[in-house]
Amino acid sequence: MKVLTKDLIGPALDWMVAECEGELYPRGCVRLHYGRLFTIDPGDSETSDAWHKYGPSTDWAQGGPIIEREGITLRCGLHGWDAELEEFDAISHGPTPLIAAMRCYCCAKLGEFIDIPEELCQQPNN
Repeated sequence: MKVLTKDLIGPALDWMVAECEGELYPRGCVRLHYGRLFTIDPGDSETSDAWHKYGPSTDWAQGGPIIEREGITLRCGLHGWDAELEEFDAISHGPTPLIAAMRCYCCAKLGEFIDIPEELCQQPNN
């Protein structure tokens, strides 16, 4: 399903960040499981304790390094946050700094419109 990058949120946004990072299974370690994204420790995909939630748009430990590495600039505005990646002339907005930054990253890497799996469009944002 084709969507606007600037509107992504929740698992759909995290899915596209994983795409930008090259982390989608089978190439990488991010999998979609019942509408949520997880990383899986190599060699132990059958045990539940080997699965870890993947959410760079909500987890600073995952999204923060991307912001730092890519040089994304964040500014607090009247109605949320703005993120900018000057190198790609990309600017995005979001309700939180992580959402704004990850939208900006995806827009810079993948463009204004992107295709995401249909099941991600129907999932709750949790």
